[in-house]
Amino acid sequence: MSGNAGWTILGDTGLARLLRHAARYVDTNHPLTIATEAGDAPADAIGVGPGVYASSIRHVVPFFTAFEAVEEIQRAIAEGEVGSVYGCYASMRIPRGSSPEALIAGGVGPVLAVCRDLLPDPVARVWATRASLFGENDAWFITLRLANDAIVTIEALASAGASARELLVEVTGSNQVLRAEPTTQGIRVEPLGNEAMVWPWWEDLAERCLALIDRRATAGRWLDGDDLRAVWNAVQQSAATGQAVDLHPHQAQPG
Repeated sequence: MSGNAGWTILGDTGLARLLRHAARYVDTNHPLTIATEAGDAPADAIGVGPGVYASSIRHVVPFFTAFEAVEEIQRAIAEGEVGSVYGCYASMRIPRGSSPEALIAGGVGPVLAVCRDLLPDPVARVWATRASLFGENDAWFITLRLANDAIVTIEALASAGASARELLVEVTGSNQVLRAEPTTQGIRVEPLGNEAMVWPWWEDLAERCLALIDRRATAGRWLDGDDLRAVWNAVQQSAATGQAVDLHPHQAQPG
């Protein structure tokens, strides 16, 4: 089945339009439906972008996992090259002055999904805070303790230095420490007498994301949407109460 015939991409977001354009160039042997918004979606749809938080979606592929460097970390973990995984640190920075809603949609949500995809062991405990560095509700700091005692540390910031979303992922294991900064590539322009500008320049993720989805459909490997939403709900509860939230393993099984 050709890519044109096999892909159904729902939503009217910029991401949906990018994926529709890319679908002309990526073949799939599966009839696949992708939801890019957190509204109603078929139960068999695959959540990408904000669509990962649609209540009916069980199969999730985080968009930023499609970066080649992040995929390489995932491969090294899966093939045992990292050894025993002790922890993961991840950061997503978006431009300073972004709204709290934009920080959640562009920072917290994507980086949380990437971390759960890389380390899908059940989450045992969640601690989170909505701290303030420069303005009101401009940062989230999240710690997840997994059932295998690995620690995931996440920060999402509205940072003065970010001209677009900046992603950092670092996984520490007994054999290796792997670090990916796929969004730091850019062209810096310094006009005379004016403030310097940085234009982000990185690989086109739309085609890579569709190819990743097709491979996972063949392998039957997905991030479980119910798991992701349970962890996100615990993150919000912890941030609101200031207390750690315990999750039982049966509530957060990997997909």
